[in-house]
Amino acid sequence: MREYQSNSCKFSRMSSLKKSLTRLEAVARFKAMRLEREESADQFGALVGVSGSTVHRWENPDSDSNPDSRKLLQICMRCDISPTWLLFGLGVKRLSDVQGLVQDVEQAKDRKGLAKRIADAATALEKLELAIKRIELKSTV
Repeated sequence: MREYQSNSCKFSRMSSLKKSLTRLEAVARFKAMRLEREESADQFGALVGVSGSTVHRWENPDSDSNPDSRKLLQICMRCDISPTWLLFGLGVKRLSDVQGLVQDVEQAKDRKGLAKRIADAATALEKLELAIKRIELKSTV
């Protein structure tokens, strides 16, 4: 029983460390995003409807302050940042890149459909050419 509790405690500490590391990374991405935009905390705060001190709290790794989900989505939309990238560092960084990927997929589907129609037309043309050759052969005999 003690061994189980000991392992459980180790797992809990590892999980806590992983969460802390994930938070630190997200805070670093958040601050880097603002600095990339070359905006002060006050300017960025005005963009999303909060004070500059609130932005500083969000960027402070020792603070437990985070934007709520609505504010986070507002930030992502206004800054063209993917929430998945901002929070977890996964996927594409820019929302516009995601939209571009969706458009690329749609265009690929259209191209695939067009390619099938062209292939079907080519097959029909080949059949028509064979039929014409048969008719020509019959007329010469």
